[in-house]
Amino acid sequence: QPDSGGDLYHRCHCRTARDLGAWELAPFWLRHLLLNCAATPEISRDSRLLSPKSEWRLGALANARELLLPWLEAYKRALCEPLPLFAKCSHGFARKWRNPGRKEPIDAARSEARVMWQGNDFMTGEGLDPWNALAFRDREALDERFETLAEQLYGPALDALQGSDEDEA
Repeated sequence: QPDSGGDLYHRCHCRTARDLGAWELAPFWLRHLLLNCAATPEISRDSRLLSPKSEWRLGALANARELLLPWLEAYKRALCEPLPLFAKCSHGFARKWRNPGRKEPIDAARSEARVMWQGNDFMTGEGLDPWNALAFRDREALDERFETLAEQLYGPALDALQGSDEDEA
């Protein structure tokens, strides 16, 4: 929709019951990459995602096609086999890799992904989802391939959000 300056912005409004987080990051990032790949010079290549509590902003990208390529490769692989890419686990892994607290980055990232997979008293883990349980019944879901995908796909989105109102992303 045009804003007061005449620029075309990509805007989304989240449901009022939910704030921005793991489930919103990949769709927002992919739409931003596509906007940056397709925008003509007269269209602003900035994106903004709003919720009742926060806002994410992303600026123009010089390397959008390069950042989109791993997503396209992952999509092609996912057509042939289950892909270990899970919204909460992947987001948690990439986020903790960047902000490990007092732990080593890999330990913090693996620990966060494991909690998101197994769940706890306050949330259901992604490993309990019937589709995920079926797809990964004979193998470890949070393996090296998972870690690589989480970092390749979610990492650049989190890096781009640095400086935005992204503390909970």
